Amino acid sequence: MTPHVRRYHAARGIPDVISWTTLGELGAEMTSTRSMYGASGLQWQWALPLVFRGAFYRLGRLAFDRATISFTDPPLQPGASAIYTHIPEGGRLSPADCDESFARARTFFPRHFDDNPVAFLCSSWLMDDQLAAYLPEESNLIRFQRRFRLLPNPGDTSDKTILDFVFHRLHDERDIQPSVLDTLPQDTTLQRAYVTRLRAGHHWRSRTGWFPLHNRPAAPAEFAGIR
Repeated sequence: MTPHVRRYHAARGIPDVISWTTLGELGAEMTSTRSMYGASGLQWQWALPLVFRGAFYRLGRLAFDRATISFTDPPLQPGASAIYTHIPEGGRLSPADCDESFARARTFFPRHFDDNPVAFLCSSWLMDDQLAAYLPEESNLIRFQRRFRLLPNPGDTSDKTILDFVFHRLHDERDIQPSVLDTLPQDTTLQRAYVTRLRAGHHWRSRTGWFPLHNRPAAPAEFAGIR
């Protein structure tokens, strides 16, 4: 597939460095699988179809793909073009690095795809605003969340997803038992927050947020009415 994708990128005028960095997602997926299973393979396959059909691009710290809005949250309306934000594993989520990635995405997609996106979107367990009760206000993750206006409805439970991504642990059972929590490392604030919340009988959720493409991100006070 690589020669086909490379030709597609070239036809769109996408620089080689972005093309090869994006195709490097294959190696990242294989590394993640090896850390989970101890053998080569591809477990986390959701990104690769986007990469190899030319929809997903790594632009600095963050990655993005083209999206169509499917919800109503004025002034956003279904059917409008948007840019979906992904947070690849590894590295700090510093505000400066994120600013650079968002700035690049603002010009990249209109230039190479003739899109007219109106907003950035992000759906992830990393967007769960319950994290604010456990992480310091100045943490990079909380500062990243503050860029977005959260939709009011919580998403699906993400307990197993966090177990996979934060702890690199597989879990096939429906619930995560206390005996599993007893075996998890508690080296970081995020790891401790995960275990503390589940021990208290609560769950983590995936959340979706957005902010306008060209306007300033929403200030923290603007989130108060929708949390």
